[in-house]
Amino acid sequence: LRVAQDRARDHRRGVEREMAGLRSAMPDVDVVTKALNEAREKFAESDNSAKTARERQHLMKSDVATIEPRWIAAQQQREQARQVTADISLAEQTEASVARDAERIAVQLREIEAAKVEMKALQDAIEPLDALKAERDILDTLYREDGRRKALVETEASLAEELDSLGGKLQLLTKSAASESETVLGLERKRRELEVVHGQLEARRTEWIRDRQQAETKLDELRKQYVDFQKERDRIVALGETGECPTCSRPLGGSMHTVVEHIEEQLEAVKVDGAYFSKRFDQLSDAPKDIDSMEEKRRAVNEEVTALERSVVKIQESVREVKLVAKEVETKEKRRAQLKFDIARISLGYDDKRHALVRAEIEQLLPLEAKCQKISALPEREPEVRAEHEKVSTDLANARGRIAELRAVVDHIKFSEAEFVAIKTEYETVSTTARAAELALATAEEIVRGAKTALASAEGAAQEMQRVQTKLDALTSDRRIHEELDRAFTDLRKDLNYQLRPELSELASAFLTELTDARYSELELDDEYNIVILEDGVTKPVLSGGEEDLANLVLRLAISQMIAERAGQAFSLLILDEVFGSLDELRRFNVIELLRGLQDRFEQVILITHIESVRERVDQVISVKYDEETRASVVTQSDNPLPVSAEDVRQSLELQTAASG
Repeated sequence: LRVAQDRARDHRRGVEREMAGLRSAMPDVDVVTKALNEAREKFAESDNSAKTARERQHLMKSDVATIEPRWIAAQQQREQARQVTADISLAEQTEASVARDAERIAVQLREIEAAKVEMKALQDAIEPLDALKAERDILDTLYREDGRRKALVETEASLAEELDSLGGKLQLLTKSAASESETVLGLERKRRELEVVHGQLEARRTEWIRDRQQAETKLDELRKQYVDFQKERDRIVALGETGECPTCSRPLGGSMHTVVEHIEEQLEAVKVDGAYFSKRFDQLSDAPKDIDSMEEKRRAVNEEVTALERSVVKIQESVREVKLVAKEVETKEKRRAQLKFDIARISLGYDDKRHALVRAEIEQLLPLEAKCQKISALPEREPEVRAEHEKVSTDLANARGRIAELRAVVDHIKFSEAEFVAIKTEYETVSTTARAAELALATAEEIVRGAKTALASAEGAAQEMQRVQTKLDALTSDRRIHEELDRAFTDLRKDLNYQLRPELSELASAFLTELTDARYSELELDDEYNIVILEDGVTKPVLSGGEEDLANLVLRLAISQMIAERAGQAFSLLILDEVFGSLDELRRFNVIELLRGLQDRFEQVILITHIESVRERVDQVISVKYDEETRASVVTQSDNPLPVSAEDVRQSLELQTAASG
C-alpha cells in the first residue's frame, strides 16, 4: 500500500509539474485574440492592394506590346547599318594589310637582284679556298706526326737513362747473389756453435740451482733439529731428576745433568752445521761468475747468428730481384727498339711557316664563304617570292572591289539616328513603367503571402492555446483523481495497521519466545512497522546485531504464516538466505526446530548458508563448490538419516559449559 500510495503521489506531482509547465508556456488569451483579428484585417487590406496592382500591370503590358514591334525594327536597321560599317572597316584593314605585303614582296625582289650580283663577286673571291683547305689538312697531319716523333724521341731517351740505371743495379745484385753459399755456410757454423754454448750454459745453471736447493733443504732440517733439541732440553730441565729419559723412558735421577750436557753438545753441533750451510746458501744466492760469462758468450753468438740470418735474407732477396731486374731490362730494351723503329718511319717534311701562312689565308676567306652561303638563300627563293607577288596583287584588287560594294550598300540603307533615339526613349519609358507595375504587383503579392502566413500563425496559436487548455482540463481532472486516491490509500493503511499490527506482533512474539528460550517474549510494531522488543515489559533501547537479525527473521516468519493462514492452504516453498550469520550455536538450532514446526504450513523449507555446523541438523544437504582445476562449480547432494535435535544440542552445550567451569 505504501508503494502504491508513493506511486500515486509521484504521479500527482508529475501532473502538477506538467500543468505548471503548460501554464508558463501558454500565451495570454487577449493577446492571441487581438493578434488573430489584426492578421485578418491585414490580409484583407493586402489582398485589395494586390488586385489593384494586378490591373495596372495588365494595362502596362498592353502599352509595351504596342511599341515593341517598332523598337525591334529600329534595332534591326541600326544593327544592319553597324554591320555594314564594320564590314567596310574590316575590308579597309584587309586592303591595308595586303598593300603592306605587296610592298614587302617588292623589297624582297630588289634584295634578290642585289644578292645575285654580290654572290657572283664573292664566288670569284673564295675560289682558292678549297685548295687551301686541302693543303691545310695535309699540313695538320704532318704537324701531328712531327709532335708524335718528338714525343717518341723523348720517351726513347728516358728509356736509355733507365736502362743505364738498371744495368748498374743488376751488376750490384749479381755480385751480392754470388756470396749466398758462403754466407749460408757461415750461418750453419754459428748455429752449431750457439747450440753448444746454450747446452753448456743450461748444464751449469742446473748444477748451481741443485746445489742451492740442497743447501736450503739442509738448512731447514738443521733449524728444525735445533728447535726440537731446545724443547727437549727445556722439558728435562723443567721436570728435573723425576723426568723420564728420552731414550729409555725411565726416571733420570742423577744422570739428568749428563743427558742435558749431551743435548747441549748436539745443539752446538747443529749450530755449527747451520752456520756452515747458511753461509753456503748465501754464497749460492747469486749466480756464479762463470754462468754470467757463459750467458754473455751465448748472447754474442746469438747476435752473430741473427746478423747472418738477415744477410742471408737480403742475399735471397737480391737473387729474386736479379731475375726481376733482368726481365725489366729485357722488356725496356724491346720497347726502346720499337721506339727507334717508329721514329724512323715518321717523315721529316713538316714546314711550320707554310702551315701558319695557309691558316691565315683560310681565316681571311672563311667570312666571305659564310656570307656567300648566307645570301645564296635569297636567289633560291625567287620563284616562291614572285608567285606570292602575283597572289598579293590579286588579293589587293579584290579588297578594293569589296570596299566599293559595301559603300554602295550603306548608301541604300535608310537609317536615321535621331529617329532611333526617339523610339528608344519612348520604349524605355514604357518599359520602365511596366517594370515598376510588375514590381509593385510582386511586392503586393509578397505582402499578401506574408499576411496569409501571419494569419495562419495566429490561427495556429489560437488552436494551440485551445489544445493546451483542453490538456490542462484533463490534467486537472487527473490530479483530482490521484488526490482522492492518495486520501483513500491513507485511510486504508490506517485501517489495515489497526487490524494487522496486533496479529503480526502476536505471531512474531511467539516465534521470538521460542527462538530465545523465553528470554524475549514480546515484540511490537509501531505505526511505521519498526520492530520494538520488550524485555520484562520494558522497551529494549538498543539491539545487538544478532538480536536485530533475529527480530527481522521472526517478523518475516510471522508475515509468511499470516499469508499462509489467510490463503487457506499450505504454501509449497519458503526460502531463507543467510539467516544464521550473527546467531549463536543454540539460537541457530532453535531456528531450525522452529522451521520444522512450520511444516504444516510450508511443504518445503530451503536454507542458504555458509555455516558448516548446520549441515548435521537438516534433512538434506546440497553443496556447491568451485573446482580450481576445471574452473567449474561442483554440486553434491547427501541425506541425513538422523538429524540432530535442538535438545541434543542444548544438552551438549550445557555439558561443555559445565566442563569449562
